[in-house]
Amino acid sequence: MRLGKPNRSKEALLSFDRMREYLLYPPVTGLWVWNERPHKRQGTPAGSVATDEDGRQYIRICIDGMRFMAHRMAWFYMTGAWPEEEVDHWNRNGLDNRWVNLRLAERSAGDNQHNRKLNSNNKTGVKGVTIRPDTGKYRVTIGVGGSKIRLGQFDSLADAKAAREAYARAAHGEFYRES
Repeated sequence: MRLGKPNRSKEALLSFDRMREYLLYPPVTGLWVWNERPHKRQGTPAGSVATDEDGRQYIRICIDGMRFMAHRMAWFYMTGAWPEEEVDHWNRNGLDNRWVNLRLAERSAGDNQHNRKLNSNNKTGVKGVTIRPDTGKYRVTIGVGGSKIRLGQFDSLADAKAAREAYARAAHGEFYRES
């Protein structure tokens, strides 16, 4: 199954009481289970694995013919309000919906993107570092607040990585992840 972006208008259709009527969410395990209802047995796991366009996997749960992301539902279940922003998985595992693994991430600041793994097509092994074929120098760029910032060019990969990591630590705070 492929995922789309969260549908905020659809989320507004699912009430807190309706969700709790259908599902139980133990925050320690993060594994959703069905309450007793027609066609489902109480205590059985809820949801199915879905994959986004980048190959990341998440749990999706269907209620009343509508599909919801389990990590967004966990936020709703625990706080009583749908998240206004994205919900990020601290450990980068989209299947791990334990409450301690979830946090809000501002879309406009790109917080959730800073927590991503290294792209599979990266040739240097360092986020934001590319090698210029014409000069052989390492070019460093980093995204901050929706803008791309160029940190310069370096003769060695080690120097490029050090510059990128130092800037990323300061710019991304708790969302900083080493390459």
